[in-house]
Amino acid sequence: MQRRLTTRQALEMILSEVNPCDSDGEDIELQPDSDSDLSDLSSDEETAPQPKKRARLGTDLTETAKDGTVWREEQVGTRLPFTPIKAYAADGEPTAKARKSISSRLQSFLCFITLDMLHSIQEWTIQHAQETEHVHWFMALPELMAFIAIFILRGLTKVPSLRDCWSANLGNPHIIGTMPRNHFQDIMRHLHFDDRSTRSDRAKTDKFAAISSVWGSFVTNCITSYNPCLHI
Repeated sequence: MQRRLTTRQALEMILSEVNPCDSDGEDIELQPDSDSDLSDLSSDEETAPQPKKRARLGTDLTETAKDGTVWREEQVGTRLPFTPIKAYAADGEPTAKARKSISSRLQSFLCFITLDMLHSIQEWTIQHAQETEHVHWFMALPELMAFIAIFILRGLTKVPSLRDCWSANLGNPHIIGTMPRNHFQDIMRHLHFDDRSTRSDRAKTDKFAAISSVWGSFVTNCITSYNPCLHI
């Protein structure tokens, strides 16, 4: 008949350097307590807190903002409902139509800002100056083109402020030689792109009424005259 020892009893025998072979010739079988140890183990497993599962977000919860925007909760990890943006394959160059008409820098400029656009800006700018200043104020078309050229040139040069473009130390000689600073500021103050007298009516259906006509023409010209690349 085998004598069964608990784990604790067997450990006590080992620690006391007792030779199990001297114990009346009986085999020693080490095994845990049949009742107490197993019951303790099972009770620990039952009382251990189970990890909480994260709830999934539903797709039917919506909320409408004050401006009418509808916000909807989406399940985490789902694909957004839009097509990924792909880079342009072109290298950034004029279109075939533009190549046929461009033979100078001026013609290249007029592909994007046409004479019709310039005449429109000239008309409404002069109108605003005469209505507000009550004096005879005039801006020739070459002056308007020079005004735009200064903005383009300023984008290529690093100057702390627009006023510094005419300074003795930081100024750009090309800008200084193109137009006096005071005249540039006069054009800037009166610059307009539409008829102010009809803007209020147009603004009822067009929030961009102050510039939409000229801007729309510029966008169309960009599309028809230039094929953009990855970095435009």
